[in-house]
Amino acid sequence: ALDANPQVLACMAEQQRQAIREWQGLFCLINDTYLASPQARDEHYETIGFVPRHDVPLAGLQRAVLASVTQGAEKLLPSLLPSPDFYDRREAVRARLESILVTLPEVPPGTTLDVFGSSRNKFGSDSADLDMCLSWPAETPAPEDSTAVIESVSRALIASGTAAEDE
Repeated sequence: ALDANPQVLACMAEQQRQAIREWQGLFCLINDTYLASPQARDEHYETIGFVPRHDVPLAGLQRAVLASVTQGAEKLLPSLLPSPDFYDRREAVRARLESILVTLPEVPPGTTLDVFGSSRNKFGSDSADLDMCLSWPAETPAPEDSTAVIESVSRALIASGTAAEDE
């Protein structure tokens, strides 16, 4: 991307541009990963049996190949994206659970139930889990007995029908 944006490159010192070129040299197009060192890169290339070319522009590919890749990506993409109501459904679950948990005597006023992970960063799918954590207000010290809080939360979720008791 930097190669395509000369304005950004012009704002960088030569030392920064050199560091970026070195990082680019550690990237393997085949695995879509950065390798730890030039030695690791060379060992990796020996393992896969060839050195991938970084200088082959997409424009050099045949139109039929590009069309086929594009068609495949367009077919696959809808199955990877969350449904239109994904975020609304997850927010409803979060709000419902928060309304239960903030009533517990072990949970201080002002505590929130916050979403993190793929449901927050918008990389979630309909089958993804919903990561949440109780966030105490900044001015409130952490509980001395976190086990009591966890057990209270567990009992509240079971009593509300939101969670099942373990056997």
